[in-house]
Amino acid sequence: MANVLTGESMRFLGMVWRLLVGVKDGLVLILMLLFFGLLYALLSATPYAGSADEGALLMDIGGSIVEQPAEADPLELLSGSSVIREYRLRDVVHALETAAEDDRVKAVALDLDVFVGGGQAALSRVGEALDTVRRANKPVIAYATGYSDDAYQLAAHASEIWLNPLGGVLITGPGGSTLYYKGLLDKLGVTANVYKAGNYKAAVEPYIRSDMSPEAREANEALAAALWENWLDDVRRARPQAKLADYVNAPVDRIAAANGDMARAALAAGLVDKIGDRTAFRKRVVEGVGADEGDLPGSYKAIQYDAWVSANPAGDPGGQIGVVTVAGNIVDGPAALGTAGAETVVENIYAGLSEKELKALVVRVDSPGGSTLASERIRQAVLDAKARGLPVVISM
Repeated sequence: MANVLTGESMRFLGMVWRLLVGVKDGLVLILMLLFFGLLYALLSATPYAGSADEGALLMDIGGSIVEQPAEADPLELLSGSSVIREYRLRDVVHALETAAEDDRVKAVALDLDVFVGGGQAALSRVGEALDTVRRANKPVIAYATGYSDDAYQLAAHASEIWLNPLGGVLITGPGGSTLYYKGLLDKLGVTANVYKAGNYKAAVEPYIRSDMSPEAREANEALAAALWENWLDDVRRARPQAKLADYVNAPVDRIAAANGDMARAALAAGLVDKIGDRTAFRKRVVEGVGADEGDLPGSYKAIQYDAWVSANPAGDPGGQIGVVTVAGNIVDGPAALGTAGAETVVENIYAGLSEKELKALVVRVDSPGGSTLASERIRQAVLDAKARGLPVVISM
């Protein structure tokens, strides 16, 4: 009798075990389906929903403007971590230039509230595109809670600049700081052996000095002065009515004269035209393009940037001018977008030479440098293009 009960118990336990394994397998399958479903939704989700067919082109630049955006990491998207978006310069410029010619675009709403910045050359190019929109008799209305150097360089090209009542215009100019490790290394008993050629090779100085060398200071001051003068020239041309020098040279005095109100100080200096919150800004745009049936007060007919770029792509993939981008650090081997992998760049050059009847090659360079071997690899590919009689233009 005991043996029979034991056998029945074993069969029962086996059934329970198979049930648990089945439930486990089912849950794993469901989780996998949910994971890949979410991944597909993230990768294929369209940002174009809610875009108007006509109205104001909403340039809501929530990130930085770069020559070549880096590829987004799907795992970062799934984790929900904050990922700063990068906008391709060519797309931004093309979007503005096509908007200037299209009757469906009545104005440009330049929202710089979370704009991170971009290189000075890139911002100057976007400023020229904004000027093109204005020359087409279409208003460019900018808004931000606070304007940094980069944000204001763009806003200066707007026909109307709005500032949040609690915000300000904070112009700091180029500069920065560098950590020097020589003192720490000495305390740790570490000796750094560095080989360099030339007095102005200052990248390795933090390992062999405790302060900036006279040569590095001279070079840095020259670079900062050039950048600062370029910034001033661009802003002065775009907004001649602004009392820029007075505000930049004595910001504390200007703010004190406005009783500590930074927004009023910027308005008094002619740096901005209107002080108002986002709702007031939206209502101002409504005056030019019409209201939208939205839940937010002052909703206006907004053509979303992504929808506009999708409908008006920059460049002609079937054209006969090849464009190769060398953006980011130059490294050996292949690399994703945003980094100049020598093998990736070379493959693109050779693919263009073999697959298309190119009439010229443009090499866009936006890089601080990198591997000598990788740079030579790219140079040789460019020379191979020249050897075929192809005109090569380097755009830096």
